[in-house]
Amino acid sequence: MFAGCKSTVKDAIENGTLSTIKIKTEAEKQKLKFSEIAQKTQFIPLETKEGLLIAGVRNAFFNDEYIILYETKNVWIFTRQGNHLVTLEAVGEGPGEFSYISTIDVNFNKEELYFIDYYKQKLLTFHFNGIFKSEFKTDLFVDDFLALDDGKFVLFTSDPTDNTIHHVNFFNSFTQKIYSKYFPMNLKRLEFLNFWRNTNFFRWNEQIYFNLNPYDTIYSITEENVSGSFVADYGKYKIPESDYDKQFEDIMQFNKFIKPSNYAYNWDKFLPIKDKLYFTFTQNGKIIRAFADLNTQNSRLIETFVDDLSLPGEVITFEDWIWPSGYDKGNLVFILESMDFKQLYEPKMKELSLTSENNIQLILNDLSIISNPILVFLQQ
Repeated sequence: MFAGCKSTVKDAIENGTLSTIKIKTEAEKQKLKFSEIAQKTQFIPLETKEGLLIAGVRNAFFNDEYIILYETKNVWIFTRQGNHLVTLEAVGEGPGEFSYISTIDVNFNKEELYFIDYYKQKLLTFHFNGIFKSEFKTDLFVDDFLALDDGKFVLFTSDPTDNTIHHVNFFNSFTQKIYSKYFPMNLKRLEFLNFWRNTNFFRWNEQIYFNLNPYDTIYSITEENVSGSFVADYGKYKIPESDYDKQFEDIMQFNKFIKPSNYAYNWDKFLPIKDKLYFTFTQNGKIIRAFADLNTQNSRLIETFVDDLSLPGEVITFEDWIWPSGYDKGNLVFILESMDFKQLYEPKMKELSLTSENNIQLILNDLSIISNPILVFLQQ
């Protein structure tokens, strides 16, 4: 137990001059070429062996040495070459055990990974070798978090007894106390939307950013202050503030209300790459993908991605449901199931009858229906 909940709440949010990103909801969706956001591609097949089945990956973390993937019951650690090192599995509810992973973060310098067991209200730390190091109880539901240096974390939490009370907290794991707390937005109007509320912490240019759907502002977060940085402009498709204050029984009733107006909302899934921000939003019940140029504050809608880097003169179009799964210092990664990779790249290899610098043909030769996914890295 800890007394962090008694910390002073800082309500002052600086909104100064916000950079406005104009979301072109009516624009024609385009194909984005890999060459527009990267210089080369790298393909890494994940090792396949008995008892190792990778599926349902929610996110990917990576550096020059490691690749880390997770879903709600497993964390998998690989070398950057795709060789399997460690699997952490949900096994129970005791010390050092977990039952459900809601989100994770990684410190590559310390070779530590951290993840939240949402329902047990605890945050666990493991070494990359799979050895359990520590855990602490939050006594709060943690919707999202990031690990900082020196045992500190920034947590976005909801109160177990009242789902309209939310805070951004800076937490010291050694003292087990919250030392800085913010309540940056009025969430009482979102009580009926709790089903699809989604939070996002992400890092860009050494700064921490935060957004809470369906609000349109991205905030920069420090221990000292919270300030608005970017705001989405949906034009005539923005949901009026007054509509959030209407009384709805549930999310279904809300969706029926806003759908005829074709409102756009749910500014979501942030992956920064160089001076661009990949994100998704919702319109008319559909997920729309976009890239925003943070220098010009303009956006473009993306229908699908095109690999025009891997094979000379060839263009490979990814299916529209294949999205980026992670980023690091300007690089994006896609996760392709083995049969999807085979379907996309094998026809082109047969036409060219060559082995590319990415060893695509060698990967294809080793693939079977039970092979683990292939990671496609877009490198700057």
